[in-house]
Amino acid sequence: MKPNDAAVEAYDNGEEYLFEFDLHGLTPEEVHLSLQGDALFLTGVRTAPIHAGNGLWTERPNGAFVRRLVLPHDSCARETQATIQDGVLRVHVPKKPSQDEAEQSCVMQLEESKHEHTAC
Repeated sequence: MKPNDAAVEAYDNGEEYLFEFDLHGLTPEEVHLSLQGDALFLTGVRTAPIHAGNGLWTERPNGAFVRRLVLPHDSCARETQATIQDGVLRVHVPKKPSQDEAEQSCVMQLEESKHEHTAC
């Protein structure tokens, strides 16, 4: 990670992946989130605040940044949802159902019809 990149933490709660990006001071209009193949891209630009007087030092990053995260193979990227609040971008990426769950969800119980046929 370069000094200007958005710091990120990643979590797996069993049903989804959660990525939390530190974007202190940025608004939703100043960041761009996109999916390209199996990768999540976060781009944006931080601008340094302008204050009167001589600056003594700065530790806040500024300028353009790009973060690329390759999503796990079992993620369902098309259902990704994101929110930004209090300087934290939260990206929720659901997991695909496991093979066992997918097979169970498609199993249908069929019963033999018990209709009696009568002659007209």
